Amino acid sequence: METKFIEAEHPGGLGNWGKFMLAKFTPEEWQRQSAVTGSFLRGRGWDREHLLIFDMQTGEGAMFRHGGLASADLKKHAIWVCPLFPYFLEWLYGQDVTDLSKLPSLVEIPHAEFALAGRRHGEAVRPAAALERVLEIVDDVAKHYPPEVFTPPPEGKLPDCYSAAGARLACKAIREDVAQFMTEIEGGENA
Repeated sequence: METKFIEAEHPGGLGNWGKFMLAKFTPEEWQRQSAVTGSFLRGRGWDREHLLIFDMQTGEGAMFRHGGLASADLKKHAIWVCPLFPYFLEWLYGQDVTDLSKLPSLVEIPHAEFALAGRRHGEAVRPAAALERVLEIVDDVAKHYPPEVFTPPPEGKLPDCYSAAGARLACKAIREDVAQFMTEIEGGENA
């Protein structure tokens, strides 16, 4: 197989970072015959427009027919991908992939939305799962501070939201709000 590794990022490297491998069959591989019946590759319904696209972060990939509709293709394959994969696939579908070596090694994707985690396309996003991830992040930030900083300010005094104490109180408030919301949407279960 001919391969190409491509990284993708938000402009200036601020945001998500995608790492992908593209692969396409060589002319010799297209000639391979099945030990059972006919052409090994064409017999699977693949043609020279198909690429194996692999998300190096999640370890999942699939065969995509170049030039398709990225959102429909992701839903069809239901692979777990990083946040930039859908935008990268859209970008890739607009490129000439005749010679993978001519593709850039780094692509900036300005219109990509930032996300804290990837997901499996084709499955509904469970609000509780997203909220659980928020709690993990808040807990990770909060664990760097001693418990005494989580005491509310004196009566009538507002915390300075730009201070470390204000940030720590915000972590606690977010955690409490998210936990309450999870309890409400899951009928009392945090699953």
